Amino acid sequence: IGEKEEYGKVLILEQVDGVEAWYIGLTLNEFKLYDYVEKGAILGESSDTEIKLLFKKNKEGVDYKTYLF
Repeated sequence: IGEKEEYGKVLILEQVDGVEAWYIGLTLNEFKLYDYVEKGAILGESSDTEIKLLFKKNKEGVDYKTYLF
């Protein structure tokens, strides 16, 4: 959880397989570094008109379809 220059406030969840899910544009619920987040947990609410979601592994973008569908 923190600020990224390009994105503003970001919540990054590291999944078991090493893929990071970056949630951008949320007013976050109370999370701390290294908290375990259950599947289906409410992360927060939109702080703008859109929420961005990026998936990365080894600092490279990966195809979101693999993780959403």
